[in-house]
Amino acid sequence: MTRWTGSYDAAERRAVADGKGIFIYYRDRPEMRRDPFAAMLFDDSICERLSGYVPCLLYRSQEPNRRYLAQYGVERAPAVVLIHPDGTYHARSGPLSADQAQRFFAEAEPPGTSPILNPHIPRPPRYVWHKRLPEALAVANHDGRGVLVIYHRWGTADWRRLSSLLDQPDVARRLAGMVHCRIHTLSPWARAYITPFGAVRLPAAILVAPGGEFSVLESPLTANSFVHFIDESSRAVERAPQSLPSPLAGS
Repeated sequence: MTRWTGSYDAAERRAVADGKGIFIYYRDRPEMRRDPFAAMLFDDSICERLSGYVPCLLYRSQEPNRRYLAQYGVERAPAVVLIHPDGTYHARSGPLSADQAQRFFAEAEPPGTSPILNPHIPRPPRYVWHKRLPEALAVANHDGRGVLVIYHRWGTADWRRLSSLLDQPDVARRLAGMVHCRIHTLSPWARAYITPFGAVRLPAAILVAPGGEFSVLESPLTANSFVHFIDESSRAVERAPQSLPSPLAGS
């Protein structure tokens, strides 16, 4: 049975995990049972053609979906889009008869057209947390990326408060391309923690630039303070970088 998803972000994740492309059916309204084209998508011949794609149903009424489809040259619904595993696509707007649909799927062989990607498409935060700093630094050094390091107290409200800040779109967007590392202390009463970056008041966030420079934010309170910290850290690296302690730089 075909398993459809109603989120472009979820479809992208499944496509990456399964090594597949994405098939998008873009609609105006949700009445699938009254839609002859939707019924046709469950035809055996169509299902066979779509076996290498993650099926995704998106509605035009949701503004992020409109922005997402615009990347693939689609401005109106109904429409179908095949996003191939190589990232190129084929799209067709307007109602399709059975013959037109068969022809579209038969002719939509990769490579297709390259999309005009929009970096501001809303997406849920995607943090992959390393538990050890040397491991996170090794990944960052290999990829030429920066590192976000979070220090917090186990068994307290630290992580819940930090999570709410990290999930804010303006914060998550700025941290999306970094390697993420989360370290907790065993003592819920600890006020400070000795780190390779020096003693920090908990909870704390540290940004490590690809060159090894770092900035520290202690006890962040708001998403705005986090955004300001990230932006200032980037500017500080360009102006007068602070070198990492030698043991960490060699990790």
